[in-house]
Amino acid sequence: QVARMMSDADLDEMVKGAFASLSHVHEFAIDGSSILMRDTLTWRSPLGVLGIVADKLFVERHMRKFMVKKQSELKEYAERTSGAAPRR
Repeated sequence: QVARMMSDADLDEMVKGAFASLSHVHEFAIDGSSILMRDTLTWRSPLGVLGIVADKLFVERHMRKFMVKKQSELKEYAERTSGAAPRR
């Protein structure tokens, strides 16, 4: 669910799901002829101390890999459809 939209960012918050809470902020900034996007995920796993341990052992690494893959695919799509030269 989109909780809030602003001119340079928007916030998604989980209403119901596997986490005790989860929010996802998309921030946008113009950098010359490019648009930079930054995603920030904040979550709290269920199950108290067990959730904290799971975060450190598994969840944090999984979320980071997921976001890196998502960003890479989005960048490739944007470059492919805009006709702009890829930025490294």
